[in-house]
Amino acid sequence: MFILIVGLIFIGLTNGKTLSSVNTTNLTPLSNEIVDYVNSLNTTWKAGTNFDDLQYIKKLNGTLKEPENLFNSTINETITITNEKINLPEHFDAREVWPNCDSIATIRDQGGCAACWAVNTVSIMSDRLCIKSNGTINVQLSAEEVLTCCHNCSNGCVNGGFAHKAFSYWIDHGIVTGGSYQGGGCLPYTIYPCTRQGDGPITCKQSNLIRLSTCRNECASGYNKNYTDDKYFGKNSYNLVGPKSIMLDIMTNGPVAARMKLYNDLYSYKSGIYQQTVNEDDGYHTVKLIGWGNDQGVDYWLAANSWGTYWGDKGFFKIKRGENECEIENEGIAGLPRI
Repeated sequence: MFILIVGLIFIGLTNGKTLSSVNTTNLTPLSNEIVDYVNSLNTTWKAGTNFDDLQYIKKLNGTLKEPENLFNSTINETITITNEKINLPEHFDAREVWPNCDSIATIRDQGGCAACWAVNTVSIMSDRLCIKSNGTINVQLSAEEVLTCCHNCSNGCVNGGFAHKAFSYWIDHGIVTGGSYQGGGCLPYTIYPCTRQGDGPITCKQSNLIRLSTCRNECASGYNKNYTDDKYFGKNSYNLVGPKSIMLDIMTNGPVAARMKLYNDLYSYKSGIYQQTVNEDDGYHTVKLIGWGNDQGVDYWLAANSWGTYWGDKGFFKIKRGENECEIENEGIAGLPRI
């Protein structure tokens, strides 16, 4: 009865109009009830069954938020652009603009580790290395190194970490290569990806919930370069505030890492332009913004997540743009490589 009443209240609320706040505290994340609730609203996106483990999904956020004064001391510059005269295209997709940069179109899987802050920041560092080198450096940098060696960034897989500190580590120490699980490079990711059988739920076994604690300072056996020679360094880092600042930087320099508030309905995202429909959140999450567009009058960001290719649109999703949905336009973090 509750779901039916809510559905009637929200009938006709489409095309990205703001949803009223309702009490959704009795809707359990991942449940059929939350899927039915989202779909009953007939809004800009559709929900469905993804994960099956409530304990696991608590590992899918993991981005910590520092006090503003400490954040500003880590980031080199804050950029805010509001100039109405700046011409930006209606549609932009970094995968189409830089098709030879493999990392842009690659979806990583953080597995059972609160590592979104590391996985997605390292992913955009890889993108920008390729872009700024005109495709001559086409590598995937190691989230494993940032997780284990950046000691002021995080507590490994346990409590999450600070995305902007990953950029400081890149500048000061450099990062070696190493992409997905068993994906090659100096330090590939060692946490098992999640799996899916047919149309069943995405399964992430409890044995995946391991803690990385050892900084190894050496490449995996058989890799053809030594650890020091495999390092790639950043030149600077900066914070992007507001949609125009983020859009211009994506178009000029490549994908941007963005912190968003993670509401419990995002776990069930399947398609469309995501917008928050429940009130309960699990903290903050870092994603990679690779472009933007408009669908039937609704502006959106095109984003890559780090929950594997079984989630969403093969790992990608769209989220409303221009209204600071889930605070996603408050803090775009990026930097340039040292070439």
